Amino acid sequence: MTPLSPIDWIVCLAYLALVAGLALGSMVGQRDNEDYFVGGRRMNWLAVGVSLFATSFSSISFLGLPQRGAYRDFSFYLTILLIPLLITPLLWFFFVPLYVRLRVSSGYEYLQRRFNVTVRRTGSLLYCGYALGWMGAMLYAIALTLSSVMRLNESQYYLTLVGLGVFATAYTAVGGLRAVVWTDVLQAITLGVAVLVILLLAVSGISGGWSGLWGLGAEHGRWTMIHLNANPLAAENFTAANSAYTAIAFSMFMYLPGYAVAQNMIQRYVCTGGLREARGVVVLSAVINAGL
Repeated sequence: MTPLSPIDWIVCLAYLALVAGLALGSMVGQRDNEDYFVGGRRMNWLAVGVSLFATSFSSISFLGLPQRGAYRDFSFYLTILLIPLLITPLLWFFFVPLYVRLRVSSGYEYLQRRFNVTVRRTGSLLYCGYALGWMGAMLYAIALTLSSVMRLNESQYYLTLVGLGVFATAYTAVGGLRAVVWTDVLQAITLGVAVLVILLLAVSGISGGWSGLWGLGAEHGRWTMIHLNANPLAAENFTAANSAYTAIAFSMFMYLPGYAVAQNMIQRYVCTGGLREARGVVVLSAVINAGL
């Protein structure tokens, strides 16, 4: 793999400097906990909608989904496309109105109001365990990528892993939710441009261009997204990896909990202030998700 050029280093350092600048700029005007944790409930819903998408589209998604499509098929994309169709209506009608009406800053506040403080602490502890594992996986994916392109040895790899974690923790702690949201916007723009550039470069290297890409994928069965037997009760409808039923089940049991009760999502639903804006956040995120 080709090592990073001086221009690559300049771009990376400029990106880190911009993120640090966003964190420092987000400190301005913060007066209390509400400003810090939910942006004073007056954040721009367009920015928050982009942030909601970026929160769900991780480095693992960026690296793993194309690899799965290239080496297997695109059946997993059906599950992602079902997010706007199945999950967004549930968020729109049930979860988002609840959080906005109660003016909570976390789902654990709701648990205490609905049940008691023990349930709140238990829920918080469980989510902390989940978040540690999830963030660890994200950092590992990023560090693994950097290790490949920068040709790091073992000690450099672990130093990079720790450094990324410290940097992310620092800009979050300094800038609060505002810094996180605007960093997410920057990340989403960067990812969008990267996807477009990579796609164009990849297609330009294929004989026949777009038609060649389509024909090559069809020849090897890579464009398969869904399998559904005419008999709705056929066993293969429930067991095939690219079955419509399994895609629906995965969306409901994997993605719905993440969008409905995860702390990083709830903060974005309530930081815009009103129900109309919060619903706009959900719809915008769904549209971007379907488009990308």
